Amino acid sequence: MLKVSTDEWPNIIEQQQNSGESQAEWCRNNNVNVKRFGYWLRKLRKQSDKSKSTEINWIPVSIEEPKNTKLNIKIGPAVIEVEKGFDAELLSEVVKALGAVC
Repeated sequence: MLKVSTDEWPNIIEQQQNSGESQAEWCRNNNVNVKRFGYWLRKLRKQSDKSKSTEINWIPVSIEEPKNTKLNIKIGPAVIEVEKGFDAELLSEVVKALGAVC
């Protein structure tokens, strides 16, 4: 059987995945121990899954008690004041624009 160093396993696994052959067939044709191949495939997938964890970036929101029929929306340093009967489409465009720069 072929001796494979730890650093070579990602390349070995990529070769098999690009071959179109099953794992067993590829290992047999390339003189690689199928059990070792499976071990390293699982190990590297687990490492990959851990590195894919996403970071959540929360946007601070402050809620104030309404004093009248107006609503104040704070996005970064900007404040949007919304009154009854506002244009929802315009508000959506403004919030998207501010979100992009704040």
